[in-house]
Amino acid sequence: KLTSNLKEFKNYTKLYKEYKKTKGKYSKLLAKIDKQDINFVKGGVFEEYIYWLIKDNIKVDDIMTGVHIEFDKDMQNELDILFIKDNHLHTIECEFTDNFKTNEYLYKVDSIMSFLDDDGKGMILTIGDKKLGFQNKARAKYSDIDFYSTKNFNEQRFLDEIKMFFNLKAKS
Repeated sequence: KLTSNLKEFKNYTKLYKEYKKTKGKYSKLLAKIDKQDINFVKGGVFEEYIYWLIKDNIKVDDIMTGVHIEFDKDMQNELDILFIKDNHLHTIECEFTDNFKTNEYLYKVDSIMSFLDDDGKGMILTIGDKKLGFQNKARAKYSDIDFYSTKNFNEQRFLDEIKMFFNLKAKS
């Protein structure tokens, strides 16, 4: 129910601190599942939605969300979605905000993928109207990273995109 209208829910998350004390439908749903932490509301809901969408519809060997990786003793990173298919690790970075710098997330996904699996692929998924720009497009293509940005999220279109990009099949 939280993700049935992502555009509306995204608007709610923008004002979450103010809405937290109101009795709106999203506040009631979040209270019902006892998940009112601001980080969960502003990103975790979307990450879990994408996780279950893939898990329920696509054949992968394993899939995880919220995976923490320690690259060095002082350097950690969190992967929103990590999945394994045919002995290759792939990741999807889910961004549910308009306030992010595309090149920083491209750098993050590129760095993570080169550390995890030279043949793995990455995707940056955002609900909004972000553009990649020429330099970032070239870097993404060279690094096997897909940038999926849409104002109006469509589950089937997204599933078709990840099946094509990651060379996956639907569950039968």
